[in-house]
Order: sequence, then structure tokens, then C-alpha cells
Amino acid sequence: MNDVDVLVTTVTDRWNNDHQAFFVAQVKPFLAKHGIDIAVFFEGQQVRQYLENKVPALKLIQHEREPTNWAIVPADAAVIPPYSQYFTSKRNKPRAKIDFPYQNALKVAFTRPIGAGQRRWVFTAPARFLDLPATEMPVGAFEVTSANVEEQADETRSAELIENWISQNGLDSDQYRFSKFSSLTKPKAHRSALHQLLALLPAEDLDRVSLPLDVVRKLLDRPEEHQR
Repeated sequence: MNDVDVLVTTVTDRWNNDHQAFFVAQVKPFLAKHGIDIAVFFEGQQVRQYLENKVPALKLIQHEREPTNWAIVPADAAVIPPYSQYFTSKRNKPRAKIDFPYQNALKVAFTRPIGAGQRRWVFTAPARFLDLPATEMPVGAFEVTSANVEEQADETRSAELIENWISQNGLDSDQYRFSKFSSLTKPKAHRSALHQLLALLPAEDLDRVSLPLDVVRKLLDRPEEHQR
């Protein structure tokens, strides 16, 4: 089986099993996971351009409400509009109205526009994000692109965007859920004032905070104040 066949087989299996498309954004991580040299494979072309020109066994479909979101299906797949129906696994049940299930930093990461010339990266444990110059690629982070971001999204829509992003990148959703982060901070019996300060700061501001070591020591020695 050659490199293209690996992709075609996976896309075909997904279509046959779930009647769902394979995200274009997932193609590069998938191929890299299978030990394929991305630079050599794509011959300098963009993913969509390469698929259109070199892989006739597959065809591209576009999400109607998210025009930058593309996916692939077998060339003979009988797809009909709206194509958005093929972008979300049917095994995912409709979300009931519940409290936002993910760590708060993700809500900001998926609703705040990404600045020109920057790329957004999400880290875990706890979840946080950084906007860095386009030339920088941090280790241990996954990218959130403009296609994943909706500035006016409410909590329900934000959760959907996060779930789609997690699915696209093949990640473990538990790493980003609020309950998992909360369990890491318990018990609170020995928490210090420094822990309290860090908990009060928005996640996106943590990387901009610096404190002298003598202040850090004082905060560590001082127990958390529970009375306001």
C-alpha cells in the first residue's frame, strides 16, 4: 500500500462506517502519524490543491456555514446538500443546554480573532493559548486556525467549535474539560495565596505576569484567604 492508498483507505472506511467525511485539516497530522514525509508527499502544493490534482479517488466538499472548512469523501460517494451533515459524527448526540464543559481559556481561544501575521496555539494541563508570530511553532501545542474561530459564538456554539477542533486533531477531549482541571487543583487545604492569585487571573494573561522571587516566597508562605 502506497502513501496515497493509506489516506484513500481511511477516508473510504470512515465513509462506509459512519457516512461521514474526513477533514482536510486532519490530512497532514494523519500522514505524519503514519511516518510519511509531508514535504515530499505534497511536492510543495497546498493540501486541497494536491488532493484535487493528484488523488482522483477522493473528492472535496465544503461546509456551507464555514466556507474555510473542507473535507474529503470517496469520489463515488453520493453526497447531497447540505454538505455540513457530513462534517459531524452522527454518533455525537445533540448537546443539551448545560454549563460550558471546557476550561475557560478555550472559550476565549475560539471566539477571539487571531491577529494578522499570528498563529494561535493551545496547550493543556491546564488549557491555555498563545498567539505567536507565524514563523514560530511551539512544542506540545496544537494550532487553532481562523476557520475554528467565531467571534460572536455563544457558549453552546463555542463548545461545538472546540469539539470539532478536538475531532479534527484526534485529541482527547478530557484534557480540555473543566472537570479534569478542577480535579487537579484539589484538595485546597494547603493552597497558598499564590495559588489564589493565579486562579483569579485569566488564562490568557498568565504568560504576561512576572513577580520578584521574594514576593513569590511571601505568597507561597501565606495561606489562601477564603473569607472576603
